[in-house]
Amino acid sequence: LLYEILRNINKPIGEVEVTSVGEFVGASVEDIEVTSVGEFGEASVVDVEVTPVGEFVGASVVDVEVTPVGEFVGASVKDVEVTLVEEFVRASVVDVEVTPVGEFVGASVEDVEVTPVGEFVGASVVDVEVT
Repeated sequence: LLYEILRNINKPIGEVEVTSVGEFVGASVEDIEVTSVGEFGEASVVDVEVTPVGEFVGASVVDVEVTPVGEFVGASVKDVEVTLVEEFVRASVVDVEVTPVGEFVGASVEDVEVTPVGEFVGASVVDVEVT
């Protein structure tokens, strides 16, 4: 069962697009990279959360709340929430990393590499990169 693509835009914040979510049967979850990249002028980046949420059968919970992404000039960072929700059958969740990425002027960098999500039926993971 393939879930809808999640897209959340909170202007003037850039777009974070999540392109793959799915159901797992007897397979492991790997490799969904969600990358927030933004240009900042005299602003700080705040609030990157990774939170477990979801419905699972014989598996771990995986879901992602990603905050924030966008372009800022002399302003605060507003929230962009990206939520991956999927149903798993006998599948495990691995690898949630937070990695700095982006171009910044007078600000700190935070960015998110989120693993995992995909559609699996006794197969390996296909990578989905979200930028």
